[in-house]
Amino acid sequence: GDGKGYFHPNDTVTASQLSKMLLVALGYDASYEGLVGNSWSAKTDALANQNGLYDELSSLITSNVLNRDDAAQIIYNILDESLVYYPSTSGGVTSKAVPTGETVLQRYFNASEVEGYVEANDVFALAGSKCAAGKTRIQVATVNGEAKSASDTYTVNTSNDLVGQKVSLYVKNYGKTTATVVGSPVVSSDNKVATTCTSYSTTTKLDKFLDDN
Repeated sequence: GDGKGYFHPNDTVTASQLSKMLLVALGYDASYEGLVGNSWSAKTDALANQNGLYDELSSLITSNVLNRDDAAQIIYNILDESLVYYPSTSGGVTSKAVPTGETVLQRYFNASEVEGYVEANDVFALAGSKCAAGKTRIQVATVNGEAKSASDTYTVNTSNDLVGQKVSLYVKNYGKTTATVVGSPVVSSDNKVATTCTSYSTTTKLDKFLDDN
């Protein structure tokens, strides 16, 4: 809305306006954080940057009308951000926001970000056997940013060039028999590539090999 009781559903939206909505959805108090009044846009942009909402958008002018690509990137960026709360709310918010440790993905989509190495698909295998058709085996390194060591097989197709690469994927109901991949694995930002295979059966061994090469 415009602060005067009107929603204007057919109006365009700027990056600052979208970010304010998303920050409030994370749990930030608009009044306490200064997301209202004459300087609302500057305060919004600062908090948005702090939360990574403008990552991969170095040329973004936040006061301009958003195109679909930039809007999708901002919304994508918030998925891994933690919700926040205010420890003391007696008589109004009087303390800084604190992360809950639960991401938007976890709370609203019951999904976890899994990062690891593609160990095998239905064509190639770095170690062990190939997967059945339509399956991919991942040597898991982290789940929601926390260290994890596991070999998980998912029903998802991966191209042959991803075998040996570090990828991120989103998994609903992680750790359960009903676990399903949302979308497709994407190459991690800190990607490393394994070009040999047989003796690197654990994430630790893979990491050591890749760091040394």
